[in-house]
Amino acid sequence: MKRNENGSSGAYSSRPSACNGSRWLIVAGQRPITLSANATPTAGAAWRALPSWAVVGTDDLVIPASTQRSMAERAGSKIFEVAASHVSMVSHPEATVSAILAAAEHVGG
Repeated sequence: MKRNENGSSGAYSSRPSACNGSRWLIVAGQRPITLSANATPTAGAAWRALPSWAVVGTDDLVIPASTQRSMAERAGSKIFEVAASHVSMVSHPEATVSAILAAAEHVGG
């Protein structure tokens, strides 16, 4: 299998451009998960006690919108939907800003 210069065999170009520059910003900020993240028990699930907001990308091909919506409803989240992909915070930042502002208003910010 042919791989590009960053080791990916995906459909994206390995060269940053106006089209995929945001992708590289996201990739640069990713960190590997630690063992303790999966091995350390939690005292309680915060989503059970704290208010939450969710932005559901209805065009997401990674996590189906119905699954996102189900998880958000289970957590009792206020749901904001946007016709966007898995990284709607990049392609439609206004939806993310709306959710953040609603959360800030709710908690008195």
